[in-house]
Amino acid sequence: MKLSPFTSAALLAFALLPACGHSTPVTPAPATAAEVDAMRRDIVGRWQATTLQKPGAGAEPWSGGDMFFTFSPEGNLRLELNTSLAALDQQYAYSFEGKNLKTTYPFVADARVDALSPSELKLFNYGNSETISFARR
Repeated sequence: MKLSPFTSAALLAFALLPACGHSTPVTPAPATAAEVDAMRRDIVGRWQATTLQKPGAGAEPWSGGDMFFTFSPEGNLRLELNTSLAALDQQYAYSFEGKNLKTTYPFVADARVDALSPSELKLFNYGNSETISFARR
């Protein structure tokens, strides 16, 4: 199913960085140049959403369908989302400002990298103050 650009942006907003709920203002998340270089290197690859942690609650299994992020070394982010209602395969650009991960096109969004290891990625979603965890696939 091919989705309109508006629907694609709305799904990314739902899946990654919704602007509803309990929003947290985007704040600087300083990192050294070496830390940013390591994040740029280590984030490259394919990641699948595994858990969602809402403010004041424990982590729960991700229930928003199959969601994958694929980060390229060139700064491209591919979002694949398959739900019972729709399928999405969309390309975005990403960059880092300290530990803040920014998507810049076609939907502007901000998240903070709270953890990044060879097997786990945790993104704090400023839009709804939730943390999404991913496993490398």
